[in-house]
Amino acid sequence: MSMTVGVREFRADLADYINREEQVTVTRHGQPVGLFIPVKRNREAALEAYAAANRRAQEWLTEIGMTEDEFVEEAAKVRKAMRAEARK
Repeated sequence: MSMTVGVREFRADLADYINREEQVTVTRHGQPVGLFIPVKRNREAALEAYAAANRRAQEWLTEIGMTEDEFVEEAAKVRKAMRAEARK
């Protein structure tokens, strides 16, 4: 199970998300920008959480019709544009 929150809410309530069991998709302006996976003390549970996050990421990429490499390339372009805009 996972939940989705905006970056501001995530930042404000980080301590609460750390104590949860479920992964959290973090969004900015409605677009996913990260995935937070609380680390479990149990190694097997942690590995399953990472595997679940990977499955969800792959599902999302399939939904939007992108490969991992295409997504990384596009994200780099967006970051570069955001940095350029911030310098103005």
